[in-house]
Amino acid sequence: MQEVRRIDEKHYYFRSERDGKEYEIIVEMSLQIPERRVAWRTASGEESSGVVSFESEPDGSTKIRLEMIYDSKAGWRDPVTLSERLQSHLENFKKLMETGNC
Repeated sequence: MQEVRRIDEKHYYFRSERDGKEYEIIVEMSLQIPERRVAWRTASGEESSGVVSFESEPDGSTKIRLEMIYDSKAGWRDPVTLSERLQSHLENFKKLMETGNC
């Protein structure tokens, strides 16, 4: 992810580069339960939506569950590439939630 910026209370701007091509999306947060759950859908750009849930574990760690719907015609056909991209996005999301920036 090259840039993540909060637009307002419910909207975020994301800009990234993949295979030499730049992508921009605006994401609308449709549900935010602090420290528990976040749901989103794209308001512009490649179509996707999803839910991220957080569950505290007895050892102090956090279990994260991601459910996502995306358009396979958007170029994410390779499951390894998708997995790598999701891992990177989740790491950026974690950093954003913990520090407020990526």
